[in-house]
Amino acid sequence: TGISFRLMSTSYKYNAVSVLHVPNEKEDGIITVFEQYVLKHTLPSREKVHKILHLTRNRFSDILKIKIKKLLGR
Repeated sequence: TGISFRLMSTSYKYNAVSVLHVPNEKEDGIITVFEQYVLKHTLPSREKVHKILHLTRNRFSDILKIKIKKLLGR
């Protein structure tokens, strides 16, 4: 999703669209989901996608970066 992304719909109640912003997953997670879709011709379950995209918990490297920034006072 970019800064210019806009979704205009008058049927938002009955035709809802979820847009996830996962910038840290462009190199790994999104590619994994895409490969599963192409290879199996079906989308993985919502729970599996959330796990692949680290939506259920943060990556260790991301947690480490946050802790280091706090220590440095940034």
